[in-house]
Amino acid sequence: MTCSFLIATYNRKNELKKSIDSVISIAKDDDEIIINDDGSDQDTIDMLKSYAESNPLIKLYLHENFGGIYKNMHYGFQKCTKDIVIVCDSDDIMLDNRRSEICDYFEKHQNIDVIYHNAVIINENDTVINDDFFKAFNQKNSFIRIFSKASFYGAMMCFRNSFIKKYYEYIVKTGLCWDITLGVIGYKLKKLVFLDKKLIQYRRWQNNISVKKKRKITEKIKNRLKQLNFYFKFKPKKEKSE
Repeated sequence: MTCSFLIATYNRKNELKKSIDSVISIAKDDDEIIINDDGSDQDTIDMLKSYAESNPLIKLYLHENFGGIYKNMHYGFQKCTKDIVIVCDSDDIMLDNRRSEICDYFEKHQNIDVIYHNAVIINENDTVINDDFFKAFNQKNSFIRIFSKASFYGAMMCFRNSFIKKYYEYIVKTGLCWDITLGVIGYKLKKLVFLDKKLIQYRRWQNNISVKKKRKITEKIKNRLKQLNFYFKFKPKKEKSE
């Protein structure tokens, strides 16, 4: 199986370098590393160009004020051409077994299209602050848990590219985050697995987009209801007959 490693970037040069290096260390010759930059500073751009010039696996796309992480990811999904899409947050570090574990699971479980795996949590100094993301954030393969609190963090998600291509339109039109949209679809179709293997070092720090501010309870409720509404209304596409 071949893999598209997808990295959406914006500044954070030092952390980004660690992330890219960790991806390069596990990528195979037939893989690709898709890097989409959303208007970073010149130092970061120069570093990315240097990587792209020195490594033929890297496909670099530079944008100016592209519109934020979610639109950047939408664009990236369209650029992925390999069998498996492995999402890589630009400040996280891949563990050595991430690619092999993901590909091995997909090869052995043809009914699964989405893998949501565990992680080790590190801080801005690369220090481990929790060795079990699933336990720390109470991530469970449970209807009540999935639709009552935050689930499907994109950094821990991997997909069959065919699954993304088939349901890409929903990423655009649901109004939900791409990771929640694909997670909910995978869960409803029974094509998603919670894989309790720690395959990345997931970085949490004060100005991380996911922790820098607490959302109001009304916003959380509204989002959960939107997820439920999508879940119950969603209907799988019928396969076209030959």
